Formats: sequence, structure tokens, C-alpha cells
Amino acid sequence: GGVGKTTLAKQVYEDSSVAIHFDVRAWVVASQLHDKRQMLIGLINSISKQDDLEKATDGDLALKLYKCLKCQRYMVVVDDVWSGEAWDDVSNCFPDDENGSRVLLTTRLAEVANYCSSNSDFSHHMQLLDQSDSWNLFCEKAGKFCGAEFEMIRRPIVEKCKGLPLAW
Repeated sequence: GGVGKTTLAKQVYEDSSVAIHFDVRAWVVASQLHDKRQMLIGLINSISKQDDLEKATDGDLALKLYKCLKCQRYMVVVDDVWSGEAWDDVSNCFPDDENGSRVLLTTRLAEVANYCSSNSDFSHHMQLLDQSDSWNLFCEKAGKFCGAEFEMIRRPIVEKCKGLPLAW
């Protein structure tokens, strides 16, 4: 982890030029220890706050999510997916109305990305930062501590990070 998958997904999700194309947007974190029920509740609450969700069955929650998205042009982000099972738990809740709706999924595991995608889907493999981009990001985050007087320690720090933006 740490190459910026969630950061990139968040930038796309929050970009107003992207958001304007969707009637409904929702975000949920699957995580390594995913919980189907919490994922469904999280997605529904991302769309519209509801009070009665704790009493509903998983099947009722899945149906409610499906109905919230049906006939809507939606963008859903499922972040940090660790297994095909996590995807299976929610994927049937996303109607395919062929209206430009999109699901963006982030995962660190290539086999999960392959499992979750179909032939028509697009997969983007994140790359590590090169030395120049690492230095630029370091300067952006370090601010005033990035002057010429820090040149001696810059190189070892950037090299130690090995292109991972979150290593600092």
C-alpha cells in the first residue's frame, strides 16, 4: 500500500467536473476485515441518511441500496478491497442501467482487481514515484524544510522512501 490509490480515488470522487455527471455518489471502505452489513449501511448512508438500517436484514439492505441506485446515474467508490468476497457482497447492488454509472474500486492485490473487473472495465496499475516526483512531493509536504541547507539529507530520505509517497 501507500502508492496513492485512495488519494487518487478521492481526488476523482471530489472533483466537481466529475461529480456533475452523476445524480448519486457514494463511498465505502471495504478493508481487510470487511463486513458486508457495514458496507451496505455505509453505502446507503453515503446516499441518504436513514435511521432504520440497523433493524434491516442484509437482504433488505442490499435491496434498499439497489433501489437507491436504480435509474440513477451513480458513481460508487469501493475503497481498499482485499478479497473477491468483499466485492461479491456488494456488486449485485449496483444496477446496470447502461446510463454511464461507474464503480471505482481500489485494491493493492492484482488478483482482486482481475476478479472484480469484466472485459469492459478499465484497470489502472499505480506506479511508484520516480526520484524527481518523490522530491517534489517531499518539498510540498516538508515546506520550509526543503531549502538548500537540507540538500545533504534530502537524497537519503527520498531514496529510503523508494517511491512510496506515504513513506514519510
